[in-house]
Amino acid sequence: MTKNQGRVAVIGAGIAGLAAARALQDAGRSVIVWEQNATAGGRIGTRAFTAPNGARVLFDDGAQNIKSDGTALDDAVAALQNKPHQAFISAPVGLHHNGRILPGDEASNAARKWSCRGGLAQLPQSLADEVDVRFNTAISALRENARDINLLDASGDMLDTAAHVIITAPAPQAADLLDASVWRDGESTCAATERIALLRGVEYSRCLSVLLFFTVSCDDDSWYALLARDREHPLLWLARENAKGFVPQNKGTALVAQLGHAASTELWDEPDERIAAQTAHWIAEILGPDFASPQWSAVTRWRHSQPRNTIDFEVVNPPGARVLICGDGTARGRAPDAYDSGLKAAQRVIVTA
Repeated sequence: MTKNQGRVAVIGAGIAGLAAARALQDAGRSVIVWEQNATAGGRIGTRAFTAPNGARVLFDDGAQNIKSDGTALDDAVAALQNKPHQAFISAPVGLHHNGRILPGDEASNAARKWSCRGGLAQLPQSLADEVDVRFNTAISALRENARDINLLDASGDMLDTAAHVIITAPAPQAADLLDASVWRDGESTCAATERIALLRGVEYSRCLSVLLFFTVSCDDDSWYALLARDREHPLLWLARENAKGFVPQNKGTALVAQLGHAASTELWDEPDERIAAQTAHWIAEILGPDFASPQWSAVTRWRHSQPRNTIDFEVVNPPGARVLICGDGTARGRAPDAYDSGLKAAQRVIVTA
């Protein structure tokens, strides 16, 4: 446990939490980020696989790419001293419909897209450098006093005390945290109840992200990814990680297939092998029978993949609140939008200090 010296506690080391922490540090504030997982990034992740032919293959199993279109996140990446090596994607995003590959949206493809040479997870890792992140530590409740806020673990032990707390978890998890907390008076309890109701009103899509490696090579540079044209096909998104340089040339094909909400919900509790086999069947209908049987596969389950609706930042964060909510529950699901929400929360703390 450490003493509160006007410090801010940030809960969650996803892109919003890292944005808030860095902005607060730049303003001279002391910040600790509490992260329940072993790594930073939230729904930005990368998995590695070594194929029998010796090829080291990477898969971005969460967020697929970052659009470089003049956002605050672009500026932050450019200013990083340990800037990750960006892997710009030259091939466009197309569409698939009735087993055919179709051209994509020209306006959407005009914006440059990138990952990192070592996988997109290098982005949050770079943002987390020089930030005090306490990994593998979950905050289960808050206890508000007249002067500060205590952060408690699942056993009720106090881990930290802070002047302000910024919660960046998905809205349902943020609601659970507020619901488990103790507030200093009846008025605060009433305000918390209203905020909890707002957060519980945010719905998320589930996503099964299916990673598949095939021995056959697909180095067709006419497309990087395919989006279901009608958005109703179970195979909502199919990305060819070769286009990021994640597979040595002529060493096979790495595909990331992300299933839509309905298909993900239906298959959620099925064994990984069945999910991969069904996904490969859908892929083969588009790319041909060579892609019916992957040599290797894995499944990542994203319970809170994308918000289906959001709440206004100003509404869920009333004036004077010492506990602030940000993240994709108050923004669209894109990483730059979550990053902006973290900056907004940090600015609220800075101007009210």
